[in-house]
Amino acid sequence: MDRFVPLGIVGTTVADKYRIEGMVGEGGFAVVYRAKHTVWNRLVAIKCFRAPKDAPPDIRDKLATQLMEPIPSTPAAFRARIDTDLARWAPVIRAANIRVN
Repeated sequence: MDRFVPLGIVGTTVADKYRIEGMVGEGGFAVVYRAKHTVWNRLVAIKCFRAPKDAPPDIRDKLATQLMEPIPSTPAAFRARIDTDLARWAPVIRAANIRVN
């Protein structure tokens, strides 16, 4: 059973300009969606953080509405973003003795 609150945003428009077309992947505390920027007519990836179901309602709401990151959709730009995120979180992961696949 999924321990996270489902976002249910496929088919909606977020931040008044990103039309969510479908889910690309998920892991940890985030889901990545394919979206179209409705002003620039460009594809982007939107990374949305999810809250555990047992999180307080105010935290769930904040994560659902505020922590979305549009990421350019070229493979090189997306890879650069992943590398940046991994570098940023590597010290935390090592300190917690968590294995990253």
